[in-house]
Amino acid sequence: MKTAEIHPGIEAAIRPTGWVEPEQDRARLALVALRDGRIEDAAHHAQGVPVATSTGRSWKSLLSGLVTIARGELRYAEAQLLEASTLACVNALNADQSSQMDAWRLAGRTLHHLGWVYRRQDRLAEASHTHLAAHRLRDKWGSPEEIGETAIELGLDYDLARNYQEGCRWHRIALQAAKQAVLDRDRMQAVAWSYLAASCTDDGRHDEGVSAARSARDSWRAHDIGAVTAAQADVKLGAALLKQGEVLCDQVDERAGAVLTEAITWFTAGRDALLAFGGEHTEAARRCDEQIDFARRLLATLEE
Repeated sequence: MKTAEIHPGIEAAIRPTGWVEPEQDRARLALVALRDGRIEDAAHHAQGVPVATSTGRSWKSLLSGLVTIARGELRYAEAQLLEASTLACVNALNADQSSQMDAWRLAGRTLHHLGWVYRRQDRLAEASHTHLAAHRLRDKWGSPEEIGETAIELGLDYDLARNYQEGCRWHRIALQAAKQAVLDRDRMQAVAWSYLAASCTDDGRHDEGVSAARSARDSWRAHDIGAVTAAQADVKLGAALLKQGEVLCDQVDERAGAVLTEAITWFTAGRDALLAFGGEHTEAARRCDEQIDFARRLLATLEE
């Protein structure tokens, strides 16, 4: 299936922005509480969402499912999200023209989260099929932000199934959507580039992996140069270079020395930045030292 282009059925000028949001105040409060990590507040507000309409019932089921996920109870979340998706699709099929777009966007959002639950349960085929359904709805009715969000999930589904070619394809689709996004554009591009780098590297396509890791680093710095994600991007670029350098050493390729030297540079920069953040990042900084040591030992073999 080729879905690299955003669906032509919606003109760019009228394509929505951001993520579909509920109209009910209690549902909005539940979403805010979830974003802030206040799970019990979210549960309280979700319970109070009015269910006089099918849209209200769908939002209540979706929010209840998200609260259940936040509590780590995935086995119960499936039923709630299945109910939410069924209600959303029924509502969308019966919606008038003025409300049809938001109705289908809600259906896409419920399927997006349901696919995530399936993947966390190692049900990869169900995850990719469900995410594909969500992507088709979002591609037709949704925003670039929504399209990119689900494309990333599809890439991860295929990566976990070790189908890296499909994984890379979906991460590139996510990149295309991110470039058209209005909200959170730099972060979306950074996430897509990061996953593309990992997918290419795992597939043994090291030149592409390093190139994507460089782009990811640039995007994370554009998003927030002072955030820990910028330091982590340095480390990930170092890791991609180290993988490439290891392969080049095995192939007795003259580029190996320069690649390994650059890997050490980025591991060192990332380590120093992570140490400045302290706390939970200290262990990641220590692992950088291990990688630096490994790179130096590989460099030493080139001199023998």
